[in-house]
Amino acid sequence: MNCVEEYVEQLLSLRKGEKTKIDVHFIVSEPLTSFCFDVNQNIRKHNIGFINMGVESIVVPHISLFMGFVDSHEMLERIFSTVHLYVKNLLPFTLVPTCMYFKGAAPSAPQYLFIDSLQNDFIMHQKEELDKMLNGIVYPLDWNIKEERAHITVGCYKNITSSVREIVEAHNTIPPCKISQIGISISGKCGVCLSLLKVFDF
Repeated sequence: MNCVEEYVEQLLSLRKGEKTKIDVHFIVSEPLTSFCFDVNQNIRKHNIGFINMGVESIVVPHISLFMGFVDSHEMLERIFSTVHLYVKNLLPFTLVPTCMYFKGAAPSAPQYLFIDSLQNDFIMHQKEELDKMLNGIVYPLDWNIKEERAHITVGCYKNITSSVREIVEAHNTIPPCKISQIGISISGKCGVCLSLLKVFDF
């Protein structure tokens, strides 16, 4: 099943009352969006991985703030209304990346390629605030996203070769970007945003 088929299947599942995962997130803008795409595509020449970014993909570079499961369009509408109220208290800010690094649940597990930023403490606070507002609306995940360090996911790979590490090390200057939008997406099996359902400016 490709990303588009998975996305359509999850939307249709809501009509049948089945649970699907949503992701509330800061949307990454240019030039950092293109940077993520370029790194992801350069690595794909050496390692296909589980995440594909680019013009042919519906994966959105993002910083996840809240996730949960919903089983109806009514639940989605409640989330939309709550996030709409939340963004009224936010101001645009500049995200300043610090580094890229690999992280996995174990050395033998798939390794995610993350981007960290100077704004981690601020973003972690936003995660706490959104959790207070949305936690009672959705079905919870089986892990604590609120405590997970804020990051942008660039890729996910089963085997990290020396060629892949060289590509990451070569991209040692990561551009900053303006963050001025929160998106709500249906999320795929690797925790990747699959197309935007709703976007809010702040």
